[in-house]
Amino acid sequence: MSYSKPNTFATGDVVDAAKADENNEVLRRYINTSIASGDIAADTLAPEHLMKGTYNGLLNQYQMISGLVGGKNYLLAQRQSTGICHSPSGMGVPEDPTYVWLSNGGITFYLEEDADVLFQWYAQPYTTPLDGSKYRAARFYIAVDDNVFFTTRQKTWSEVKLPYKTRNYTSNFHMAKSMSAGYHTFALRCFTTETYSMFVAWGFTLEAFYNLPTSASDPPDVPDDPTDPSLPD
Repeated sequence: MSYSKPNTFATGDVVDAAKADENNEVLRRYINTSIASGDIAADTLAPEHLMKGTYNGLLNQYQMISGLVGGKNYLLAQRQSTGICHSPSGMGVPEDPTYVWLSNGGITFYLEEDADVLFQWYAQPYTTPLDGSKYRAARFYIAVDDNVFFTTRQKTWSEVKLPYKTRNYTSNFHMAKSMSAGYHTFALRCFTTETYSMFVAWGFTLEAFYNLPTSASDPPDVPDDPTDPSLPD
């Protein structure tokens, strides 16, 4: 339906601030989320009328009317590293591993609509050899909202001298279908049987594609002060 001002003021009326604010808020919501196809004259909508996206430089995420893109990259030239240690990830007990979160190993993001989301990551790992004579491994899995997807397993071997020294570049992806609107997390959970497994270069990206609405219902506003779903300990 077209815009209808909830409060009117006649000549000589005292303008109530709360009612004036309500008028502005209703107009803002109509312009941003509630214009129906019947409110627009035929052959008047052009690409230049579509709202430009909003870039968040702190998170390196770009929110657009059709979806969200974002990511983080950590490079050796920036003298950054991250990794996991044998304790508490489960050294010596591979049959009962403890999967731990990777520091600087994920993204928190907000979906304005239900969406299909593609997650991708890459890393250049270094897994130290425990005794130099046996191959041991580190394993990495994609987790979305604390749900680990074991089909996304990536493995990197320790760098022993015999029979040859190896260093495994690794990467993977996961597509989450019809994720609900709201806050979510994408991160890595890891396990190693070596002393430690360190990343010297790594990165993450996400691409969210909003599902087309089946009605003219208003999408929810982004909370002004949301509860940050920080990664579990």
